[in-house]
Amino acid sequence: MTILLGKQNGVYYYYGQLQADKLSEQFKSSNFKEIRELILKKKKATPKDDLMYIIKSTKESTFKNAIDILDEMAICAVPPGHYAEVDITPQETMLINATEKANGIN
Repeated sequence: MTILLGKQNGVYYYYGQLQADKLSEQFKSSNFKEIRELILKKKKATPKDDLMYIIKSTKESTFKNAIDILDEMAICAVPPGHYAEVDITPQETMLINATEKANGIN
């Protein structure tokens, strides 16, 4: 599961690899209230050895949001080594920007 942090506390996610022909099905919006349930659901449905969360932040997300998502990992008892913060890709940034623009987030 990849979790992306955007402007104004925006949270986005997708499972697996993004596929150009399935972006509208794969790329989803969420918030910090709902993301906990999604993290737990993924944790319950995935064998521990296969469990991995990738966390990526846009330049417009806040340090607080980064800490909040790490707190969610702790609250959900995701074992250390099963999540990582990495750089966001240009494609992911474009998807977030397009979604934020469509939702009136400047």
